[in-house]
Amino acid sequence: MQPPPDNQIQHNINSVKIYNNKNCTLNKLKKWCEDRSTIPEDEDQVFLGKFEYLVLPKQEFRIFLTTKRLIKFVENSEHVLSDATYKSTYENFSLITGGTTDRNKHLNPIGIAITRHDTEEDFGFFFRQSKELMKDIDSDESEVEESVPKRARIESNNQDICDKETKLCDLCGAQMKKRRYLACPNKCVKNCRI
Repeated sequence: MQPPPDNQIQHNINSVKIYNNKNCTLNKLKKWCEDRSTIPEDEDQVFLGKFEYLVLPKQEFRIFLTTKRLIKFVENSEHVLSDATYKSTYENFSLITGGTTDRNKHLNPIGIAITRHDTEEDFGFFFRQSKELMKDIDSDESEVEESVPKRARIESNNQDICDKETKLCDLCGAQMKKRRYLACPNKCVKNCRI
């Protein structure tokens, strides 16, 4: 039995490549993004924060993925670190990762962005979306805050003490969030008494 000729082998390889092509179109990507754009109740559920796309003059897209717990790290931070990586990619598109650092110099990630390039506009998209999402999530939580139990609320006579001093979390060093109670943004300690 003779082996098949070279052109037949090459034809079979090309047909397998075409059949197994997993690249999605821009329309499929847009539909996938629209289906996952709602903010879930679960703090650890990944959701699509924002996406942008352009069809003309060339196909461009930007997708920002995060969770509610991760995006809360932006709230008490002064600096956000960001970099593009090509070691882990999505269909050969670069991933822009970013995060903040705490007092112990640990990186706390806030999300990833999938972009076609890693230009200044793509990094700007990452920073803008992390800031906007933090504001959106905070406004959603302020509506839920009314259901905080009374034992966790700060009494009115202690309100002056809270306004004058800032308290840091004993475990991670993050600045405690002042509402009606003090809470660590990293969820190390749920409620703290003054």
